[in-house]
Amino acid sequence: MIELVVAFLLVSNPDGDRTGSVSSGIRNPERIICRTRQATGSRLRSTRTCMTAAEWNARREEITRGMRDYTTREMASQPPPAITPGSE
Repeated sequence: MIELVVAFLLVSNPDGDRTGSVSSGIRNPERIICRTRQATGSRLRSTRTCMTAAEWNARREEITRGMRDYTTREMASQPPPAITPGSE
């Protein structure tokens, strides 16, 4: 679950995206976009990931779908809120 949240945050707000946003790749889905992500707890260590704009879009959609599914499951597993007299 935590990996899904972290992945969502990285895709929605990447560090070091020097080539522009993923949505600008719609004009050319084969354009290569590289992103650099700082390792948590380190100022020196980072990882660089390069994918096409179409791959970044697919990854973002997959993570968004996963978060939506997770939220739906969590809400369905919780009991409804108790209604007390006079709370309406």
